Amino acid sequence: MKILYIVRDIERNWVEEVILNNISNKFGFFLLSLKTFAEVHNCSLNKFLNVNLEDSYDHIIIDAKILNTKQDLKLALPRLLSLKKKISITVSFDNFKNIKSLYQLLHMHQCTNNIKNIFIFNAHRDYFQNKKFQKLTNINIVMSHYGLGLSKIRNNEISKIKKKFDNENNTQNSLFFSGATNKLRSTRRSIINVINNLNIPKTKVITYDSYDPRKKILTPEHYINETLRSKINLVLAGQFDNLTYRFYEVSFLNKFYIIDKHFLDFEVSKYYKNIDSFVFKDAKDLSEMINFYLANPKDLKEVQLQQSYSFNSFYNFDKHGKELFKYIK
Repeated sequence: MKILYIVRDIERNWVEEVILNNISNKFGFFLLSLKTFAEVHNCSLNKFLNVNLEDSYDHIIIDAKILNTKQDLKLALPRLLSLKKKISITVSFDNFKNIKSLYQLLHMHQCTNNIKNIFIFNAHRDYFQNKKFQKLTNINIVMSHYGLGLSKIRNNEISKIKKKFDNENNTQNSLFFSGATNKLRSTRRSIINVINNLNIPKTKVITYDSYDPRKKILTPEHYINETLRSKINLVLAGQFDNLTYRFYEVSFLNKFYIIDKHFLDFEVSKYYKNIDSFVFKDAKDLSEMINFYLANPKDLKEVQLQQSYSFNSFYNFDKHGKELFKYIK
């Protein structure tokens, strides 16, 4: 089976990294899952519009952000529909309003008969469970997941990373967080203020303003090492109270984390048991949870093993590839 994946010009390099080098970046989990059963090619919107495509593609997938501007939409839709191929859409919007706009757009342009699936990364419960849309259009809404963001871990390198880390003399952090804290991330900023006021020894909190050109972000290797050497990793909601890459990164590295209550708004939370043991509701809950796990390492380890078991139950390329194949075949 041959699949063509069409993305914005600015994101084509990300997709190439996955296809050629098996690097699990933003698109990594979805594409590596596709690669378990298909030959995946990619192209930019510009190339898609101006080059004759092979007739041998069995399925075409387009990223929804191409359809998010009127100009690109006007160019892309007629070209897509003229090919008479099976078509799916991937959605990685952080702003929940955009998925509703996509539903309306597809219905308005009368192209729902041509679209077979919508694969949603990071599916929010509200728009994943939109049964009305699925009934009206017969388009399948299917959950997928982000890859590992900026850490860009190759699928076959995780054991090497951990082995190298284990061989080094590393002082453990009690708590670690790294991420942007600009004014649009109100949830994150308030929690960071709480952490800073707790005065817990060996706490490492690294923040930056994502709109500041002088921002200093940890290198992928440094970020991974700090995550691995930390007893507790803090995972916080992003700009639109969304689930961030950090959730997938910390989970993939098999490390313990505590996460804010917005996690419960996402479909992925259904895989987890004893959620109250690592999801905090407010500042008081957060403070108590940190102090408890630092004082009770056996309890921390028990919860971490549960987290790991739950994560591995769905974050598996072969297993997810079989799920995707059911919709793409």
